[in-house]
Amino acid sequence: MVHEPLAGESIFDIVYHQIYAHNPDGLSAGAHHYSRYSGDRQFGWAGVRPIQDLLVKLDGLTGEFTLWGGRITALGAIITALEVMEARYRVADGRGGTRVGAANNCAQDSAQALYSAIRGISRVLASRADIRAELSDTPEEAQRLAQLERVGAELQRVLLPWGSAREDWEYGIANLGAAEGFIGNLGKAIGSWRTMMNLAETAFLLPADDGYTLRWFTPVAEVDLCGHATLASAHALWEQGLLAADAPARFHTRSGLLTCTRAGTWIAMDFPATPPVAAAPPPDLAATLGIAPLSVGRSPFDLLVELPDAAAVRELRPDLTRLAQLEVRGVIVTAPGDTPGYDFVSRFFAPQVGVPEDPVTGSAHCCLGPFWGARLGKATLVGYQASARGGVVGVQLAGERVILRGQAVTVLRGELVTEQEHRGA
Repeated sequence: MVHEPLAGESIFDIVYHQIYAHNPDGLSAGAHHYSRYSGDRQFGWAGVRPIQDLLVKLDGLTGEFTLWGGRITALGAIITALEVMEARYRVADGRGGTRVGAANNCAQDSAQALYSAIRGISRVLASRADIRAELSDTPEEAQRLAQLERVGAELQRVLLPWGSAREDWEYGIANLGAAEGFIGNLGKAIGSWRTMMNLAETAFLLPADDGYTLRWFTPVAEVDLCGHATLASAHALWEQGLLAADAPARFHTRSGLLTCTRAGTWIAMDFPATPPVAAAPPPDLAATLGIAPLSVGRSPFDLLVELPDAAAVRELRPDLTRLAQLEVRGVIVTAPGDTPGYDFVSRFFAPQVGVPEDPVTGSAHCCLGPFWGARLGKATLVGYQASARGGVVGVQLAGERVILRGQAVTVLRGELVTEQEHRGA
């Protein structure tokens, strides 16, 4: 803090990193003094006062770690990523001009720089036990490292509200604008359908003689079973008139034939039951989740973890980096329901396949239904998935099958244009 004589008050004396194109005020992408950010005489870019910034110093980000005699900080890694991004904006498409839009702009790209730094640190900590040990060999550094990992996990949750990053966020930060020209770099940013969709699951349908072939993809992998993408597929077929309103939707999948029928405003899906079997908890599971489980089971796809109560499920903040190292598709956490009308609550985490947390997971209820059915002595149950968005799934046990019930509504319509169509044009 320094005293600003004209305004007669204390101001920040800091350097900020400009992630943007050259602008009429003479700013260019790079490091600038705070006064350039807030404008002439500290009045702000809109010419009004006051300017309010909240600075929170976190020791995990700014504190020094000793690494084999050298000193490093997480803030240093973030600044390096910002400097690389600034260079991209200065070089641009090779002509000194920068174009901005939905895929590339100051908000997207400053967030990408932050994400890139967090991911880089997380990968090192996850893959190098020697570095992790060196960075936590004193009580102070151990506490600092624990805070850094908590902040990193929370930042990833905020930066990736839909659960996965654009492909270029993961790998493209060091590609300067002149490397392949404007079109080439824009293609890297938005050319992948996984990037475009950026949802937990995307379904692809191909007409077959007696129904449709159905495949499901997360942003990074194809999966064997998915409930909500199947629900959406049936809903779309009926809504678009590709199936008669009273006709069942038949899908041939990696998990066999799945059938969907209409039941009033609900859609009923006939899925295979995947009951869990009791299993020993993986090492450090309690530390990874931040809470000791009551019981642990395994289904063909996932780990099922029972927690003490519904509040523990809702408040859970697992270490997603460690969770991704488990050799399962995902982790289901569950507890008895604490609200009238719901038999159980659950959440589903699958960072192993690019889904930090799934909003609603039909396939997890193929496991949850048999588990809670046996526990509660019921064949018909209702579960609430307590994600940020939340969702209700009805479950009817039917021997080796389960009937899942859910609802769907269309929120977006569009057209996916393939590379072959572009070439044909």
